[in-house]
Amino acid sequence: MKGSDYIVADTETGGTNCEENPLLEVALVLIDRKTFKEKDRLELLIKPYDDLKIDRKALQINGLKISELEENGEKKKDAHKKIVAFFKKANPSSANSRFTRPIIVAHNAPFDLGYFEAFFKANNDNLYNYIMEQFVCTQLESKKLEEFESLQLGAICEKVGIELTGAHRAMNDTLATVKLFKYLTERA
Repeated sequence: MKGSDYIVADTETGGTNCEENPLLEVALVLIDRKTFKEKDRLELLIKPYDDLKIDRKALQINGLKISELEENGEKKKDAHKKIVAFFKKANPSSANSRFTRPIIVAHNAPFDLGYFEAFFKANNDNLYNYIMEQFVCTQLESKKLEEFESLQLGAICEKVGIELTGAHRAMNDTLATVKLFKYLTERA
């Protein structure tokens, strides 16, 4: 992990079950492992795919619209290629060494990684061919650090003085998570 940079990630989805609901929006920000400076980013919408169900409540929360996804979204295969290219670019080893693969950081990482795993499986691929299996969950790290009334990203950011505008859109949440990760690392 010493040579690995971090990819801070967030997803917006069509529900809460990664086997039944599609991945709809992805934001990835590559940050330097030492300086926390942004090195690259990827943001994309994904067209609904594989007849997976989209829950109206999920769209009310994330603010996505089916028409927006259909008009501006990537096809499943194209989105997969872009995500893979981003992960590969984040690995400084030309041999795609498993020791230098990037580490995912996310707020509620098991949820986001579950969706990434299901999405890669739907594309006949394995997520862990490109990233470390270890991850950092800022939600769990926040819980270890101090007592919060809520472990939602917005509530934690508000309590520690991190601005989060437009919550529940992938890039907005990702950029707030970058700041929270830096805050937690400095406090540890």
